[in-house]
Amino acid sequence: MNERGPISEAVQCEAATASGSRCRKLVTAPQTHCRDHRDVASAPPPRDAFADAVAAALRADPGVSSPRSMITSPNVTSPSEATMVDVTGSEGWRAWLGEHLAAEADTLSAAELEQLGTHGEQLVDAVLAESTVNAYREHFAGFKQWCARIGADALPASPQVVAAYLVTIAHQGTTSTTGDRGASDAEPGRLAPSTLALVATAIGTVHRNHGHTDPTAHPRVRALIGGYSRQHARATQQAHGITLEELGLMAVRCELPPPEQLRDATLLALATHPLVETTANQLSRLRWDHVQLPDEPGLPARLHLGGRIGTVWIPPEDTPAICPVRHLVRWHAQCAGEGPVFPSPRDADRPTSRQGLTQRVDQLLDRAGVAASARLGELARLSVTDRQLLLEHLNAPTLRQIRDLAVLSVMWWAGLRADETERLDVGDLDLDHDRGLTVRVRRSKNDPYGHGAVTPIVHQRGFIACPLERTAQWLTRYQAALGRDLVADDPAFPQLNRGVGGRLGYHGINDLVKHWAAAAGIEPGANERMSSHALRAGQTTEMLHRDLSAEEIARHQRRRDTRHVYTYYRPTNDWANNPTARLLDRVASPPPADEAVPE
Repeated sequence: MNERGPISEAVQCEAATASGSRCRKLVTAPQTHCRDHRDVASAPPPRDAFADAVAAALRADPGVSSPRSMITSPNVTSPSEATMVDVTGSEGWRAWLGEHLAAEADTLSAAELEQLGTHGEQLVDAVLAESTVNAYREHFAGFKQWCARIGADALPASPQVVAAYLVTIAHQGTTSTTGDRGASDAEPGRLAPSTLALVATAIGTVHRNHGHTDPTAHPRVRALIGGYSRQHARATQQAHGITLEELGLMAVRCELPPPEQLRDATLLALATHPLVETTANQLSRLRWDHVQLPDEPGLPARLHLGGRIGTVWIPPEDTPAICPVRHLVRWHAQCAGEGPVFPSPRDADRPTSRQGLTQRVDQLLDRAGVAASARLGELARLSVTDRQLLLEHLNAPTLRQIRDLAVLSVMWWAGLRADETERLDVGDLDLDHDRGLTVRVRRSKNDPYGHGAVTPIVHQRGFIACPLERTAQWLTRYQAALGRDLVADDPAFPQLNRGVGGRLGYHGINDLVKHWAAAAGIEPGANERMSSHALRAGQTTEMLHRDLSAEEIARHQRRRDTRHVYTYYRPTNDWANNPTARLLDRVASPPPADEAVPE
């Protein structure tokens, strides 16, 4: 036996050359670097204790090449790197098809092969929705970058490498960071279990689409994902269900003019009223404690203006557009009835100066094309026709508000998702003023191949959010804004940021619902959030409250499975129709206490 002990095993140097390839020199264990790269081995590794443990585990696995370095922040991906990831496998599809056909199909010309490859790539690219491709591309780009830093292959990747990456991002608590996160500030469990599962799905999908074995299907990888989900389970946040009453409140807010229009309408209604004959100075000093509003419609309002006018009683008028009482009530509700009636735009506690009020009135007169004296106190001499002309556009909702109300009405009554609403064209809306509105959904989540579905909605006469009436109102204003006749291919609900633009997108629809829900004072409950899906969930809840069957609801909302209907139910009152309240109905009542019990 050799007294110096057994001969140590020779291993390959772990250092990388300048070209990026592995150093080919052999060293004797326990050495890890050759003589030329000993300085690299002695340098302190730029990683935390957790990263060292992962790297050691990878080195111990004979199926995985030894890493050159370990990234601490698992996913720092630039946009250019993310766009380079081929999620669907279309880039390799042309070569996969061409190599085989070139060898077996001698009669196909090069041009025909090129044409087949081009058409095939287009079909392969359409296998996933654009939003899905973007999500998968981002997550796989992070995985690809992480693999490059540890010296492992990302495509195809071994189950061990995928498991190590999933453990890394689970430990760090994020899939995207801007700087290194060490062991001291790692946040295990902060990453949602659904996000970890999405990362694994992205990696597996890219592998399958490129013709490789799915590494995430390995039982140990699946066990890792399942264990994380059990260990860090959290309550699921559902979309709040907007009820029919809440939809009506949102519609009321949509019909109200914007705050600046309410303020201008109140100013002009007072300045042009023949019984007031007020001056700019008096309107500037007017405060809400000088105003006595009626308790119910049809009664006059009292204003204490001071000076030679003193107290003025203003009766209501038959024409709502020029009625000062109506404008005072609406403006009072908007500004909470405190401080000056016409506050400064810069400071709500200070009144607008008389010069500011005079300039604003002049601007409104010029905009409406009404000729009048420059003195604000002489506006009371205007005729009723001029007053209506002056106040007409200030009482009407804006183009954006009319569009938003149409979106809310159609989405709620048709049970539309945001992406379905985004893809609607003008030709998909069929208006029948006798029966109602018909919405054609050309493609949806449950119909990715575009078979299409038609959803009819009965005319909801008298309801403020009637989809037929609101859609007709919107299309009329939409056509006027375009300055031409609408065509079938025009987007049904365009953007209105700078004129009439492209389609109102998913995020725009989501923000629209959140804005008007907040304006109506609707707050989500515990474990709820406000989103565009709240309209669909609210309709489901209302239908279930009215004893509609799950089959009827699923058919109207274009669902494939009736079981999903009940996941959208949001009980508005846990005590109403509570099953425990009816448990004793079928039990015989006990005898009175004073009644003798027979022996």
